[in-house]
Amino acid sequence: MVHRPVLDFAVNFGFSQLVDFNTRGDNLLDIILTDDSMLIAKVGALPPIGHSDHLVVEFTVSVNLQVNSTSNNPSADDVKYQWYRADFDSLSIYVDATDWMTAVYHDRNARNMWTFFMNTLNDGIKLFVQSYKLCDNFSN
Repeated sequence: MVHRPVLDFAVNFGFSQLVDFNTRGDNLLDIILTDDSMLIAKVGALPPIGHSDHLVVEFTVSVNLQVNSTSNNPSADDVKYQWYRADFDSLSIYVDATDWMTAVYHDRNARNMWTFFMNTLNDGIKLFVQSYKLCDNFSN
C-alpha cells in the first residue's frame, strides 16, 4: 500500500497535509505537504479541467521576494526543529514553572514582557525539541 510510506514520511519529518476536502468523488486524493504551514496562505478547490472528474487544487504560497544574498546559503543559525520528536510534557512543565505573575508585575512594558515570554518559550524549545542545523546537511 502506497499510502503508509507517504504517511510515515510526513509524520517522521514533521510535515502537515493542507488539503481538507475531497478532490475526486468522496475521496481525498490530492495532498499538499509542507513543513511550514505559514508559507501556504490559501488552499481551495476549483472545478475540474475539461472532462476530468478530479477537482483542481489551488493554493497560494506566501514568500518574500526580496533578494537577500545570504538567503540561499544556510548559516550556522538556521535550525530545523523535529516537532514529532518533541517532549511536549517536559516543555509544558518547563513553561508552567515560570513565575509569570512576577515577570508581569516587575516589568509592565509590553515589549519587555513579550521578549521575556519569547525567550522563555525559545529556551524551552531548545531544551525539549530535537533540532538540527540546516548547514549540517550541505557540503562545500
